Amino acid sequence: MSKHYGKMVTHKGGIIRERESGWQVEINWQKKRIRHTEATLAEAKTWTEVEINRLRNEGTASLSLTEDQRHDAVKALRIMPEGLSLEAIVKEYVAAKTELDGSPLSNAVSFWKSHHKPAGGVKTVQELLDEYVQVKTEKGKRTRYIKDIRFRINVFAKQFGSRHVHTITTHEINEWVKAHGYVGTTQINYLTYLTGFFNYAKRLKLVEVNPADSDAIERPDVDEKMTEVFTVGNASKIMAVAATKAPAIVPMLALGFFAGLRTSEIQGITWDCINFESKRIRIVPAVAKKRRQRFITMTDNLIEWLISHRQKSGPVAIPLMTYRRGVAKVISTSGVKWVHNGMRHTFASCHLAKFQDMKRLVIEMGHADKADVLYGHYLDLVTPEDADRYWNIRPAPEDVKVIPLIAQAG
Repeated sequence: MSKHYGKMVTHKGGIIRERESGWQVEINWQKKRIRHTEATLAEAKTWTEVEINRLRNEGTASLSLTEDQRHDAVKALRIMPEGLSLEAIVKEYVAAKTELDGSPLSNAVSFWKSHHKPAGGVKTVQELLDEYVQVKTEKGKRTRYIKDIRFRINVFAKQFGSRHVHTITTHEINEWVKAHGYVGTTQINYLTYLTGFFNYAKRLKLVEVNPADSDAIERPDVDEKMTEVFTVGNASKIMAVAATKAPAIVPMLALGFFAGLRTSEIQGITWDCINFESKRIRIVPAVAKKRRQRFITMTDNLIEWLISHRQKSGPVAIPLMTYRRGVAKVISTSGVKWVHNGMRHTFASCHLAKFQDMKRLVIEMGHADKADVLYGHYLDLVTPEDADRYWNIRPAPEDVKVIPLIAQAG
């Protein structure tokens, strides 16, 4: 019975045939036939190149190599940098090992890095961190961003603060991440801040390569978290309890639930940016996360929640710790579980379900270039019926008092 062959190609002096078990290479060399099978055509071609080069360079004496040795050669050639020969790499490695008297090559690398001075000079991690924070502050970066830099990189500096920046290795960063147990999103966040830090060092020519970037350290895959919102009933409970137990936080809660403001925007907005006559809220660039001005249309229930608290000017927000104590009191009294970023998520979900106007929503939320993100996060999380109920969450009639506008003291 004849053998069945499929596709056949010639490559570098060899014949490669497709068989049921893989790709068979046949080389006829000095009246001797050499056959070998690989799983894929690409691997068969690589093996052919290696074998032909071996036969040409070493003659028939190389036929004494074992099959395992030939496989090792193929593997080495696959990972070998372009422009170098396998022989040159092996010679360099052997020479280095001989000089090191058996010590690991990593020791030599660490020694070289500690004695080699980059073009920009040398600075310790702590020195560069202090400078990095100062530069970011002078460039007007947000307080929260500066705080995050200090917090995350300070954790790194506790271990490496006295080390020169250029001596930090990717291996050390990887080990540091493992030792702290950082996984998932937390790991990505720390590596992102370290990447920015070492990019700054690279711009100053304090390092030649960034030991923390994604080319050096692979980021973990993280599943997207499902968007969590408050139920209409729970949102109503929170607002009702706040009106009686912690009225000072009502304006901040109302702006979160019914205007979709970010926490930082709520803390920065002033009363003069809320126009009850035109029913519009203006988020100025200094407050907006994206540093772009935007406007939000006020719904009737939002106006009712705010009008009893309005002032002519001054901040809407009360001190942050006072606000947090008020929220804790409301949560404790109402028995509702607090949802992180839940007010903004609930606003977006109910806005989309009620008004069916994505263009308006992305503008009011400050996401004008991310409509697809909002669709993925908020579409169909809330029914139209629940959305109708949401936009009718209002204060008790006795709590709605239209007070005359007065300038806030101070």
